[in-house]
Amino acid sequence: EYVAGLDKEDKKMDLNAWVSIENTSGTSYNNAKLKLVAGDVNLLKNDYNQYNPRVSDGLYMEKSSAPQFTENEFFEYHIYTLQRPSTIANNEVKQISLFEASSIPVVKKYQFISDYYSAAGKKDVSVMVEFENKEEYGLGIPMPKGKVRIYKSDGGSLEFIGEDKTDHTPRNEKISLKMGNAFDLVAEEKMENYKQISDRVHEATFILTLKNRKKESVTI
Repeated sequence: EYVAGLDKEDKKMDLNAWVSIENTSGTSYNNAKLKLVAGDVNLLKNDYNQYNPRVSDGLYMEKSSAPQFTENEFFEYHIYTLQRPSTIANNEVKQISLFEASSIPVVKKYQFISDYYSAAGKKDVSVMVEFENKEEYGLGIPMPKGKVRIYKSDGGSLEFIGEDKTDHTPRNEKISLKMGNAFDLVAEEKMENYKQISDRVHEATFILTLKNRKKESVTI
């Protein structure tokens, strides 16, 4: 799980990563050695359910100024080992800090993806936040996939502005997150000059109109 905070200009971001452990096994584990394998392991069964954090009376957050996990390559995956044992009580959800990074350069983008098979009319323009997993930005480690929640201050308090899932991301790769749809940007798409050539081939012209109701220019 990742929690991020955008700055006022949407140009830099702080990022905290957490490992969530839920114990519903019916027993407690004292001084357990915890490991996290990051990667897509092939399983010959139905897809496992993604862990969905929930509010719990047993939630415990464990944070330290020093890194708590060490990372190593393991087969074609990456393995994170907790540097010290941790006790996990039955029916407890424990969150342990994986890493922290601050002032990561980000780029806010507006994106429209053509969907010419759908009905013509007004369509949404997405707001994207992109950053690179580089060591010079305090990252540069294999990032396990998970949910990213992003917040921004309105001058008085932090407000939630969107969330997205990120896949397993190697070092030095770009991460792109969809925050939502831009309120003041509109795309309109329609099809003209449709021509059926055969039962498998057709030709058409598509007209795309982009409208900006914001007070400043943007790039879509």
